[in-house]
Amino acid sequence: MLEVCECRSARPESPPTSTPYSYTPLDTPDQFRTIRLLPAESFEAPIECQICIANLSHGSSYEALSYAWGSSSRENSIKCNGQDLFVTPNLLRALKRLRPISTRSISNPGPLNLWVDAICIDQENRKERAHQVGIMKRIYQLASKVVVYLGEDVNFKDSVPSIRMLWLLDSSWYTRMWTLQESLLNPNTIVRHGETMLSWEDLEIGFRSLPPSFRYNAAQRNAILRVQTTRELRLQFRELQGFVQHPQPTDRTIADRLSRMLSLCQYFECGDPRDKVFAILGLVDNLDFNALPELNPDYNTPVTEIYRRFALFIIT
Repeated sequence: MLEVCECRSARPESPPTSTPYSYTPLDTPDQFRTIRLLPAESFEAPIECQICIANLSHGSSYEALSYAWGSSSRENSIKCNGQDLFVTPNLLRALKRLRPISTRSISNPGPLNLWVDAICIDQENRKERAHQVGIMKRIYQLASKVVVYLGEDVNFKDSVPSIRMLWLLDSSWYTRMWTLQESLLNPNTIVRHGETMLSWEDLEIGFRSLPPSFRYNAAQRNAILRVQTTRELRLQFRELQGFVQHPQPTDRTIADRLSRMLSLCQYFECGDPRDKVFAILGLVDNLDFNALPELNPDYNTPVTEIYRRFALFIIT
């Protein structure tokens, strides 16, 4: 059970002139926020939720959402303890898809505890953001499930399998740098596309089964490349975990593996270029940031300095 549950919402101001969310600071380094997504009677019903406080060391139960932010415009509001929170269109669709719905067979479904980066991290607080990025690996690892949301399509279920795979390839989710942690760190990862659910392994198998004669558009070709890259990264990640956990290997071995992983990630995108480095470092278990303070996530440090420090770590 969650230790504390209280709304930590933003001041409800209308976009585009609204100020950034106003969050109550977290009290301890192990704390992070989740949302309690309340059930509704229909898919289109307004979203209502609470923002709750969870703790890494107290066995909180929650699922973690992975999705493409899409448009940065926060024109859609959800209700949090009666107050307005503005979210992006794609996040609103994801919340509606995952929210418990009352049916004849399930008249009173319980709420869903969910971790969502855009809501659960104060994106305007660089100090908090840096700290939460540093514990994001543990947040994904401790989640009961990671849900990858690829969007909606009313005709998806009625199409032949190969066409369904092509539609899945069109999602901008594959371009995001943070999908590395979101798809690698938790063995219980599922993919949602509208009402359709499949495992990550089924997704990879489906892509490999596509006939080479298909004429892919540029976005689909890039998505296939990223899925293939993710498969290679999974192998690199497993080897890296072995290097870190084994007592004999040196930091040199870890640095080489990180360098290879960063090279594989050159075509992934992120809103802040610092995250290219932070996302890779976040994959490493037992990386002692106290011993390596120059690699600690810090959004106040210039981008060029972050890359210089990482390069020095790799080559020295």
